[in-house]
Amino acid sequence: MSVWRNYISDYGLESNLIPDHPDLIHKKGNDFAISRGADGSVLSCYGDDSWILLDSSRGSVKLNFDGWSDKRSSNDRLYEKIKSEMKVIVFAQIYYHDKQRVANTIRIDVMRRLGRLAFTLNVTISELLSQKENWDAIIISYAEAARSVKKRILRLLKELVFYTSNDKLLGFEGCYEHLLELVCILEKDFQETAENGDYESRTPLIPTRIYGELIKIIDYRINCALPMIGSIVDLYRRKYKSGEPKYFGAVKRVFRTKFATTWEEEVFRSGLTHYFEEKGISNWDELKWYVDELKFEAIYWIMLFSGMRLGEALKLPSNCFYKVSTEAGETCLIKGYTHKTIGGGQLANAKWITIDIVEKAVKVQLGVAEITGLESNYELSSFPSDDYPLFPMRIKKNASESTWVYPLAPTLPKISRARTRTWLENHKQLIVTDKDLDELNSFMAFRDWGEKSIELGKPWPLSPHQCRRSLAVYAAKSGLVSIGTLKNQFKHLTKEMTLYYQQRSAWAKNFLTSDNNEDLAIHESQLSFIKDLEAQRRITDFLSFEKEVIDSNSRLWGPEGKRIQQSKDKGKPLVIVTDRSATLKRFKQGEMTYKQGPFGGCTNPEPCVKLSLTVIAECVSCKWAINNDETFTKLYKSIVRLQRQRDCFPSGSHHHQQLTDEIKKIKEIIDTNSNAEDSSV
Repeated sequence: MSVWRNYISDYGLESNLIPDHPDLIHKKGNDFAISRGADGSVLSCYGDDSWILLDSSRGSVKLNFDGWSDKRSSNDRLYEKIKSEMKVIVFAQIYYHDKQRVANTIRIDVMRRLGRLAFTLNVTISELLSQKENWDAIIISYAEAARSVKKRILRLLKELVFYTSNDKLLGFEGCYEHLLELVCILEKDFQETAENGDYESRTPLIPTRIYGELIKIIDYRINCALPMIGSIVDLYRRKYKSGEPKYFGAVKRVFRTKFATTWEEEVFRSGLTHYFEEKGISNWDELKWYVDELKFEAIYWIMLFSGMRLGEALKLPSNCFYKVSTEAGETCLIKGYTHKTIGGGQLANAKWITIDIVEKAVKVQLGVAEITGLESNYELSSFPSDDYPLFPMRIKKNASESTWVYPLAPTLPKISRARTRTWLENHKQLIVTDKDLDELNSFMAFRDWGEKSIELGKPWPLSPHQCRRSLAVYAAKSGLVSIGTLKNQFKHLTKEMTLYYQQRSAWAKNFLTSDNNEDLAIHESQLSFIKDLEAQRRITDFLSFEKEVIDSNSRLWGPEGKRIQQSKDKGKPLVIVTDRSATLKRFKQGEMTYKQGPFGGCTNPEPCVKLSLTVIAECVSCKWAINNDETFTKLYKSIVRLQRQRDCFPSGSHHHQQLTDEIKKIKEIIDTNSNAEDSSV
């Protein structure tokens, strides 16, 4: 029952108070009466920028079709077109809805978000929904939306499918069922993730300008501290070895003890006078704050160039950074612990690929860690480096040192919000600008960036998890890093979790490409890190190819697998199988690749254009496919899964038929290739 029908049945309005009949819309146009007042006068006309609807629970509901974009002047004609489309949709919701509804169930906020996304892409809402090249933007924005917004978006898409199938949306062309299907699949994945306890709150991506400034600021401060940290540690060491640390380096000389010295004397003795004046440090409290800031910056620097979680960074041992020689050259690694690969909160050994500039942050933090030990009455040198945390916490003096045997140390401190806020406020480069908000809105249209923590003119609300997500997105955007690399780097349990982090990368600005030499210099370190990641990924691909193809005892099939297997059978194996060093070289140069597909290996060096969410059989017969005995097991499992999906649809529906065809194709593939296997034996 539509809203209009409710006016008649629920309100029992007299005929002169009821809005116009929908059949009059073509005749009256903008003068069509959307709502009337108690005296029979028109409250809202179709041509108004806002409509007032009567509602049994609230009295009235106001729907505003204007003001959803402050960029309307850039394309006023498109803005007006989108606004008219919103009216068409709401008109259908009022008059043509197939179920009972009241006015307050019409949520204009979702349409305003949809309109903003269309305007950003320079298309109408109709074009946004009907043109497949725009669907990624909808899917990506949907993935970013809050749970409550997701429900409203999904409901709106279902309504649009119903209205268009009944020709109730004037000016809207095309069928949106496939788009709705894609969104439903994504929603199902989110629900399953939430049920498994893996759903994480959406952390905003750091805009490229702020991302670059953050790297630049921390880099400068760590470079300044690196040559001075030894002297600062020496100052603390002399303080706590003096016998009277309370009177050591006092602001004013105390004559009651022979151990008393002044701040100026001790700072001068350590060679820190000029440095402290430059940093505005004039007493122990200010020095303590500065040392804490160094710790804060070291944590973020490590996370920015590794992708590890905050909990993983805080669990690093003091000897976490090291270098190894590989076939690709010298590789920098960070060793530590993660709890994500085992479950149950247990820690497991883990390694992260990083770059050499992380070493300077580790060296600075080692000095900070020694200072923390002096303040808490324990010595760094008395512990094996594996057992001493890189980020120890302050404890009371005379506490049991046995509690500090790493990794069984007390819960390590997190980064306080107050300290983060103060640090951000001291760096004006990190203030949010209009351009930053525009960048966020360009690829996350269904999220209100002006709400809550992200405010124009205020510092960017930095949080540890943003480093991880931003690295994933920008690494994917650079085109230099594969999903497999990111999965390994981020210690994800599934490939889907990596996709979760980088799913908006197609709409993220590529901060690695710039005409500005200064910008390129700022991001050079991050670019080097991403290239290192990809170099390691290519070697990993070769090792997988070596294990699953060159050294495999299973018969290979599939177009590419058959080519390799037949050459083996003839006693004339291909060069890629016999000359491993040449094959490794081709992998390093990007001429060859080997990755896991749904059913077997894939050697396609380019992104796949055949595989989709609904058609998977194409993967098995693709010219790049290398399949083996395990592929048959995966195919049988896929048949069971597709049969379950098919049974959810009516037998005469298009979905049922499509899944039936897919099952038939897979069975034919099994029959054909299993027979080929038997005949070859």
